Order: sequence, then C-alpha cells, then structure tokens
Amino acid sequence: MSTDTNFIKKILKFQMEIDNVRSKLEKKEFHSEIGDIIIVLQGTRKVIDVQIVSPMILKDKDLLQENILLAFNDALEKIDIDFKKMINKITGGF
Repeated sequence: MSTDTNFIKKILKFQMEIDNVRSKLEKKEFHSEIGDIIIVLQGTRKVIDVQIVSPMILKDKDLLQENILLAFNDALEKIDIDFKKMINKITGGF
C-alpha cells in the first residue's frame, strides 16, 4: 500500500472518531447550579432546562441576571472541557 493510501485511511479513521465524539457529546447533559439558578444544556449547547430554585431571588433582578449568566457560562465551559478531554483521548494530546 502506498503512503498516500495509508494517510487517507488514517484521516478517515480520525474523522470517524471525531464524529463519534460529537455524537456522544450531543447526547450528554451538562448541569450548572449558581445560587438559586440551575441550567441544563445538551452537548449541542441547546438549553433544555432552567430552574429558579427559590422565588426569593426574583426580588433581586441584578442577582437573578448575574446568576443566570454565570450558570449558563459554567455549563458551556463544562461542555468545552468535556469535548477537549474526549478529543485528547483520540489524539493522544496532539
């Protein structure tokens, strides 16, 4: 087999592994709880749940907004971290 053929096979295998990682990630849920706010995202970054644990936070608009923002960003960061870990497993940290 030629070097080009081996290279193409390796690329195709790598692409299949990346697709598998994406598929696994899309099925996972990522939870974040900041203060009285819980946000759940799918690995696709789609918001699937937002909960306000205590109605008391509704009285403080600024705190409510800040906690929503922090919880959302925390959940996004968890997705990114998980994706990087999964990719590092198949690339060997390359």
